[in-house]
Amino acid sequence: MKKFFYAAIDNIYKHGDTDIFPFPIENRIMSDKRDDVASLLVKRYSEFDKMFVQEPPDDIRSLVAVNHSGFRWASQLDPLWNVFLLGNVLSIAETIEAARLGPDRVFSYRLNKDNYLSGDLFRRDISWKDFIDRSISECEHKSHVVICDIADCYSRISHHKLDNALRMLGVFSDVRKTILEYLKHFTGTRSAGLPIGGPAARILAELALANSDQYLFSSGVHFLRYEDDYHVFCASKGSS
Repeated sequence: MKKFFYAAIDNIYKHGDTDIFPFPIENRIMSDKRDDVASLLVKRYSEFDKMFVQEPPDDIRSLVAVNHSGFRWASQLDPLWNVFLLGNVLSIAETIEAARLGPDRVFSYRLNKDNYLSGDLFRRDISWKDFIDRSISECEHKSHVVICDIADCYSRISHHKLDNALRMLGVFSDVRKTILEYLKHFTGTRSAGLPIGGPAARILAELALANSDQYLFSSGVHFLRYEDDYHVFCASKGSS
């Protein structure tokens, strides 16, 4: 696990833990003390039940503006536990990537298999622009396009379905437990929801949507996706 905690420390230091809140000073300290922090996280992993009770995450949740009249919940996770969660998710990131449809259909957050252990988690050659460009290209062959997104996607992702997805991938039980226990603590009484912001949640969200992608694909639905945005292409109103 230690190499994944190193990768988590490096990623959070290079790219921050969210694109919403200020950069916590703890991220710089953890990078400066990365050997000590990685060893501490390994200890937390081996003694998870005790440590999670004695020193539970102190997360911050706040409403942030998304336009002139709307708000959404966003989260800044406890810095140390945030690295812990990301390290656990990175330990199964390649398995999750292998379960997804190819990058010619699903464009969001494709794992950088060559460099993700160096802190650069996602490929930079696949982006929102590629999603839009490909969608425009598909319009040349299909006369109808349905554009939709999943409302409140992150807050609606079921922990039970995520657990089932992890089990289907054969994820090691200790890793699965730490991820789900953190999410349970984060959402309180709700058995659904991922933190908005941060790469761990992005990777888990892609896993949660992978089953829907596979169902659409096997049903012959011609679609492209970026995060929770779907573009569905049809030859007519009554066909796919």
